[in-house]
Amino acid sequence: MKAGLNLYSLRTFIKTEDGLLQTAQRLKAMGYDYLQFSGVQINAEWAEILARVCEQTQMPVYLTHNPLDRVINDTEKLMEEHAKFGCKNIGIGGLPNPMVVDEKLCKETYKSAKFYIYFETVDGVDIIYQNGASHVLSFVEFFNSGWNNNQVHKKIW
Repeated sequence: MKAGLNLYSLRTFIKTEDGLLQTAQRLKAMGYDYLQFSGVQINAEWAEILARVCEQTQMPVYLTHNPLDRVINDTEKLMEEHAKFGCKNIGIGGLPNPMVVDEKLCKETYKSAKFYIYFETVDGVDIIYQNGASHVLSFVEFFNSGWNNNQVHKKIW
């Protein structure tokens, strides 16, 4: 079985190329095979860094976390940056604070942005919304509509 690790918990160690390289090397030595890059914003410079680290450690980045605004308004550039380090899964790490505390705004944004069990493929790149808030909303809506647990899992997965 292959395993990957979300780097968000290690974000204080991956703020530089050297820190990311050392962290990835240690994780590889522990038996990890993949990385989920979270905790540092991806840009052109970080795309190059990730490409070098992935090549040196033979640990591909399988998924990233990115700000919602960047995914919606800068999708093409974000996809280009991900292509540099071979990642085909762009994740949205969380909702902006106003959406978290305003249930109506959260639901409106969630539905309008296709976050209703959001998974979309654009030019071969998967864009995935992964956050506890969306899972809670989707489960609440399904359960309130009379769906049972098996139907929820079939619908979501």
